[in-house]
Parts: sequence; C-alpha cells; structure tokens
Amino acid sequence: SNLCGTVYRGGNILFTPDGYSVLSPVGNRLSCFDLSNNRSQTYPFENRNNIARIVLAPSGATMLLIDEEGRALLVSTHRRAVLHHHSFKSKVRWAAFSRDGQYLAVSHDRHTQVWHSPSVSKKEFAPFRLLRTYTGHYDDVVHIDWSHDDTFFVTASKDLTARIYTREPTEGFVPIVLTGHRAALVSAFWSKDDDAIYTIGRDGSCFGWDRTEQGSFEIGEKFYFKHNHSKITCASFHSASSLLVVGMSNGTFALHQMPEFDMVQSLSIAQHPISTVTINNTGEWLAIGSAELGQLLVWEWQSETYVLKQQGHFFDTNTVSYLSLIHI
Repeated sequence: SNLCGTVYRGGNILFTPDGYSVLSPVGNRLSCFDLSNNRSQTYPFENRNNIARIVLAPSGATMLLIDEEGRALLVSTHRRAVLHHHSFKSKVRWAAFSRDGQYLAVSHDRHTQVWHSPSVSKKEFAPFRLLRTYTGHYDDVVHIDWSHDDTFFVTASKDLTARIYTREPTEGFVPIVLTGHRAALVSAFWSKDDDAIYTIGRDGSCFGWDRTEQGSFEIGEKFYFKHNHSKITCASFHSASSLLVVGMSNGTFALHQMPEFDMVQSLSIAQHPISTVTINNTGEWLAIGSAELGQLLVWEWQSETYVLKQQGHFFDTNTVSYLSLIHI
C-alpha cells in the first residue's frame, strides 16, 4: 500500500541498515522511501495515535513503533507484520536498542528503563521483560546512547546534566554525573573508542569529556555553535567517521568533524525549526525533517545535492484533482 499526498509531521526518521532507504512516520502510519530505486511504500499496520518514536534493531529485522501515549508495536520489517503489542504506560521521551540488539533502553520522564529485547525466533507470553529502572535525574531524560560494548549507556536530561550508568550492577561503581552546561541538554554521544563523550546543550554548547585512568570522565574541550543566537533542537553522531550534525531552530543544520570541531558544512533549508536529523551508515547522506513545515530532505553533503526533497502545503488544501487515466 501507499499513501499519496501525506508528508512528515513529527517523530524521528531513520535510515535502514543498508543506508539506502529512509523510514518516516506519517501520522500513525510508517512510510519507507527506497532512495536507490526511487520508490516508496507504506506499511499496512498503524498505531492508535501519531508515531512519536521509531526504534530499529541493529539487524534491521524488527523495529519498534511508539506512539505519543506510549503504546508500542513490535513489527517485522521483512514480513511487514505486527509481532507484539506493548504499552509503556507513559509518554516515551527516547528509546534505543543496544548495539548487539539484546537490550532496549527507554526513558519515561526522569527515569530510564532497560528491557530485554523481545525474541523473534520463539513465541513468548510476555516478550517485554524489564531488567531494571535507573533514577537520578531531576527532569526529563531526552536522549540515550549505548557504549560500543553495551556495558555502559549515557543519558542526557533537561536538568543540565548527563549521567553514565552500567547495564549490570558493578561493585563499587557509582553513576557518573557530567555537569557544566547552562541549558537543557539535547543529546549525548560516545566516541568511536568509548574514550570520550560529547554532550550538546540547547544553547549551542558542545562539551567533550575525556576518560581518565581511574575510569571517570573529566571535561576537555568546550565548543559553541554560533548561528545568530538560534537554539539546538536535535543532533546525530556518526561514530565511525566522527561526524556530528545538529539541527537548529532557525532551519539551519551544521556538520562538524570531531573531536577538532572543524566546520564541514552548514546550510539553511527553511525558516522553521528542524525537528529531527540522522546520518546513514556510510556517513554520506543526511536525513532532515521539519514537522512544522512538513518537510523531509535527504542531503548528500559531499556533492551538495538533494537525494530526496518532500514538502507539504503550509496552509490548508482547497482543491484536489484526479487524473482519470490513472487509478488514483
């Protein structure tokens, strides 16, 4: 099936593991844009409410679609069928599979929960099993990123801090608190070798935290995005190439090379805030969404060309015309 005339209106967008298709929420449905074959399709299932978060397993075999009220569908991407229903019972701020796909971290308000990932190979009465709940933040947790060995994960919160937790209880380990920002955090990312963490604040600050010999982290470099006093609204990090891309409230995105923070590219795509941004597995394409404008873009930053550009009407649609030769 396919949806004609519908565009991106909210939620996050993702690339598939092969890097050549984009998954985008369209209300309570999910559309897939095959960029290599110039095709699009809409999956047959739908959530009760608008999709707020898409979480794709590292293998690409399953994904989790979470709506605005915390109800989730676990679906098979190959069979295009719903496998399980689950309710997290509250609004989900962020969700991320571990890099081996065995665990799922979900944030609810100030708390973070880690679940065992549902099994696809066997039927289970209760496929979602809670491992443990992590506390410590004083405001909403807005981002979670797993370390490359899945031993630790870092959370970013609106309380101006980031915290590092262990997946399994470790004797003598106390969650590490990274403080120093003066505005709410947007994201926090691990570096390729897990020896550094980058935290991004809404006010345009970017702090680099270096691992010490004692296993803790201390602040290293401080960088700032300077774009006419605009705020940072979203961010994504490609650890393999150390590329950091941020979206801003004035419709501009900026691409930087870490850890030097060298400016690679900056481009204004609209006058409205950017809602979500992501990078494909090769680091060549950027997918950018603006919910207020109904805009979805895929940008190849090396050649500076559009791979996909989709935009809806800003105001109401007054007239629709049908072509009699085609069944539309």
